[in-house]
Amino acid sequence: MMSYYSGHYSEMEQHFRTGELELIEGRHITPEDSWSAVISRALAEQNGLSVGDRFEAGYSPETRAEDPSLPEEPFSFTLVGIFDITRQQTQLNQAEPSMLQNAVFIDAAAGHAIDSGDPTHSRYRYGVIFMVDDPRDLEQTVAAAQSNLDMQHFRCVVDDTEYRQSVQPLERMETTMKLLTVVLVGIGTIILALVLLLWIRQRTKEIGIYLSIGLSKRNILLQLLTESVVSSVIGGSIAIPLTFAITAAVRFSGSAAQMLPAPPTVSIIVTWIAVLAVSILATLLAAIRLLQLHPKDILSTL
Repeated sequence: MMSYYSGHYSEMEQHFRTGELELIEGRHITPEDSWSAVISRALAEQNGLSVGDRFEAGYSPETRAEDPSLPEEPFSFTLVGIFDITRQQTQLNQAEPSMLQNAVFIDAAAGHAIDSGDPTHSRYRYGVIFMVDDPRDLEQTVAAAQSNLDMQHFRCVVDDTEYRQSVQPLERMETTMKLLTVVLVGIGTIILALVLLLWIRQRTKEIGIYLSIGLSKRNILLQLLTESVVSSVIGGSIAIPLTFAITAAVRFSGSAAQMLPAPPTVSIIVTWIAVLAVSILATLLAAIRLLQLHPKDILSTL
């Protein structure tokens, strides 16, 4: 005992969209079809059917006895696709029409012809499904539907299963990329600080000479800080345009246009400020330690 689902596109049916059903042979129903059907693998194997075969389905004698106006001749369908069930059904003691193994997806023209033979049939007895192109419009669409319907007689159910399943890998990837970025920034900060520390210590002799000729510690410190800041500004001026150029080249290559967005201006500014702060801090740590020494002590160790 089968249940049929008619429509222009069987792939847009809820069970296919959520991944509960998967087409394994043939194709889906399209608006060009006429008396075409997609059935389950279990139903096909039980009846020895393959894609391209024809089969008949009609009203049972008991159903026609209840409504004599129903046609006696069965309906003939061409099998264009076979699906399989990817998830085990958990409900026990299901009625035969409720089992997905007995679901038959047919084209809209055939569904309309069958419905015309049953005057008591309500085309929307199982509700109607609307889809949005952008998940960000989902809440707004639901609100608009509820404002135009008498919700006392209707119930609105939001099904974002497909979106959540597709976005989970991207969210995990985004979290991984953020962690990787933090680690790389931390390593880069440590390397930058070490380079500046070594750079200052290599100028120990120069600092000792400056102190011996009476140059104030303040002026020496300002000179070192100025050099660090100027180096950071020059490096950032080269790195930022280069970053935009590389990102644009990768984006325009095609596949990475959505996965690799352009670097946000705020992030670049924050990164540049962080680099300046690290440069100043590393310079202060190295210079203050040297400036605390006496010129004679500095020069006597060289």
